[in-house]
Amino acid sequence: MAHMSRSASETERIQRNPMEHKRLSEKANRLSEQGFPLDPTIPSSWPFLIPYLIFIMFDTAPENGGRRFRWFRQCFVFQWFAKYFPVTLHKTVDLDPSRRYLFGYHPHGIFGLGAVNAFAAEACGFSKLFPGITPHLLTLQSNFHIPFYRDFLMAAGCASVSRKSCMNILNKKPGNSITIVVGGAQESLAAHAGYMNLTLKARLGFVKVALRTGADLVPVLGFCENDMFDQADNQRETWLYKVQQQIKRACGFTIPIFIGRGFMHPYYGWMPYRVPIHVVVGKPIPVEKKVDCTPEDVQALHDTYVKALFEYDNKFPFDAYIDVFLISFIMKFSLAALLPLAMALSASAAATGLSCKPFGKADTLVGHNEGNIIKQYEYGYDKKHTFEGFMKVKNSTSHQKFQFYECEAPDSDFESSHGNVHFGQIRPVEKSDLCLSNTGVFIYKDGVKSEDNIRLQPQGSPNNLILKPCASSGKELRHQWFSAHNVDGCGLRVALKGKKDDIESDGVVRDGDWSISFNPIASWSWREAVYLTSDKLGAQCPMQKDN
Repeated sequence: MAHMSRSASETERIQRNPMEHKRLSEKANRLSEQGFPLDPTIPSSWPFLIPYLIFIMFDTAPENGGRRFRWFRQCFVFQWFAKYFPVTLHKTVDLDPSRRYLFGYHPHGIFGLGAVNAFAAEACGFSKLFPGITPHLLTLQSNFHIPFYRDFLMAAGCASVSRKSCMNILNKKPGNSITIVVGGAQESLAAHAGYMNLTLKARLGFVKVALRTGADLVPVLGFCENDMFDQADNQRETWLYKVQQQIKRACGFTIPIFIGRGFMHPYYGWMPYRVPIHVVVGKPIPVEKKVDCTPEDVQALHDTYVKALFEYDNKFPFDAYIDVFLISFIMKFSLAALLPLAMALSASAAATGLSCKPFGKADTLVGHNEGNIIKQYEYGYDKKHTFEGFMKVKNSTSHQKFQFYECEAPDSDFESSHGNVHFGQIRPVEKSDLCLSNTGVFIYKDGVKSEDNIRLQPQGSPNNLILKPCASSGKELRHQWFSAHNVDGCGLRVALKGKKDDIESDGVVRDGDWSISFNPIASWSWREAVYLTSDKLGAQCPMQKDN
């Protein structure tokens, strides 16, 4: 009642004072005019919005290559975006600008961000790698029904993925190209970290377009595209998968349930994980133009494309890259009708492996807390996701076994085993193709980056202890090369080793009260170690003091 009385008295006061009424009216008008200039509720925006919406209804640019702006594709925002992961574009062969090309990108991932960075912007240097080729990344026609967003897409060189659009673009002057993310919405549902499950067997439309326009087919693989997010378990028998299929049939797209990292922390959020994305452009498959192509022609070219994408032999354009990228990730390709790539990966892993053999017995990976009170803790990993950032302190509850592997030194830069000291890698017993690795280190001296009297300070822990595919050489191996020996009967102690130019001596990983060290330099007053030991043995090992 008091509130109603105050409101009534305020109204009476304004009515008795015309000047006050006029002042408030003018203030309301000013606030209205200062609103969002394209707000449809503001009449002053109608002279722009109404013609724009009518223009959208009749605009054919999305099916004719869009309205690309070079300055927009070179915008610094795209540069930052590509460096976030980072995304790298790799060329295997030169492309003749007098030809037309249809790039088939695999896999779709959650959002296809690798394709966006490589083909819808110049952040990865597409025009420098392939001069004379004009790329058009194709997306759903429905995206061009969204006001203003459609203009953003077209400025980046995107266009509709409709058949009419494909034909219009490829029938223009030579050098025009289109990029189709072949797997589409169906493949996005299979975008699980560590796997590349491709939807390809029944995808024949892009092959028909290539035949009818004479555009050469170019297979493109986006390594680690699926590792940007974690997707909810949606196997075919789950209710979630069935709901997603219903949405896809009704709307033409689907909604993967996913999670990534936070904006200020590496845990839960909607931002993609910072994983290196390598987009590899393969060798083009020459296509002879056949306007009236038969189903047999389509199937034959499709088989050739699949073979070029999956076959592993001396002429396979991706073989060198599979060897290289196996160092930084695990990919398990799955295609119902095709197994060659799985065989290829196995052959590649065998070819790049070190000569290693188990040393000692397998046991848990244990560390100790710094300070007067010795507190043991145990490291483990998520069995489903064994990628960067997934090594975790399990507080002695995981009991996951690790095995030290003694390896022959790959070259003169690495130490060879001698005496009681052994060198090699540490691998989980259940996943022996992965190796314990240390990452994210920076060189500091008294808080300043330095090259001498070095201390290694990572960005955070336990994310600095990670599992990666076992490397055979190079910088990645430096972070996996351990020495091992017994310390006062306390089990197998391991210390990180490697070439100074790459990892700058042995280092320390710290995270608040918890810390793990790998042979800290002698100027430090304490020493901790990671042990391969049993739970009971851990508490019997005193802190090791430096002299």
